[in-house]
Amino acid sequence: MNEITYYAAYGSNLNKQQMYGRCPMAKPISKAVLNGWKLVFRGVADIVPCSDAQVNLGIYSITPECETALDHYESYPNLYIKKHIPIQLKRSQITSMFYVMKPGYGFGSPSEKYLRTIREGYENWKLPEKLLLKSMHHAQIHDGGEAYKSRYWNTVDIECENDKI
Repeated sequence: MNEITYYAAYGSNLNKQQMYGRCPMAKPISKAVLNGWKLVFRGVADIVPCSDAQVNLGIYSITPECETALDHYESYPNLYIKKHIPIQLKRSQITSMFYVMKPGYGFGSPSEKYLRTIREGYENWKLPEKLLLKSMHHAQIHDGGEAYKSRYWNTVDIECENDKI
């Protein structure tokens, strides 16, 4: 019997439509809060240990094929590495897989396209945006120009470009 693998999303993979396109077999399980970690932006979302902080999560059950697709999307192991962290759900505790960025990137705001995708994910999971907005503010005031530059997320949105004509 295969053991269930759980994946905790805190960034763009909160967006259920995006996640379904990447991992059609992933199943949304529960929203959760991870204590002792903080959401930050380094051009893209990351989480870092912080004793007095929390991160909003969407928990999915995933297949090995989903994990392979996520590894590719997250540029594992070059950009992100994996961690397995216990998470308390309403009725049980699980161990969930996360991606966290490798050291070497500074803080920086995400692109509008990336932030829009995350905000849609917050709506999908009915998560409060307070911590997201706080993380955005932190990225803006601590942006030193050393954030990760994503080729995918920093492209011009064609629909928006056409609206300008």
